[in-house]
Amino acid sequence: MSQSALHLSEATIAQPDNRGVDRRRSQRHAVLSQVTALVCWGDKLELRRRLCPLSLQNLSRHGIGAMSEHSLEVGSRISVILPPHGPDEGFDLKGSVVRCVERSDGHEIGIELNLKPQPAA
Repeated sequence: MSQSALHLSEATIAQPDNRGVDRRRSQRHAVLSQVTALVCWGDKLELRRRLCPLSLQNLSRHGIGAMSEHSLEVGSRISVILPPHGPDEGFDLKGSVVRCVERSDGHEIGIELNLKPQPAA
């Protein structure tokens, strides 16, 4: 599967959750791109991994909204692989799956990004 360039558009308006409360901590931007993610779940004795194509929907400093053909287990660790674009290098965004809702066209996935600094290798 070829990956398309990452395209940001205007900021989206915050949407309230099912209790009418907006829980977003930062402004989201609509994004249209196909990417690959590495999903990990299970424990140290039986750690399972799977590559999963995602269709990015929106992106913010704290999270990602995406669509997936497959259901992802809430609590799974995930690395979203963003490909190089022009002179910019590619990079990974690491986080956890916090929402997976079945829709008619797939599964709506919410990813909370891990903002903790990573030690240099």
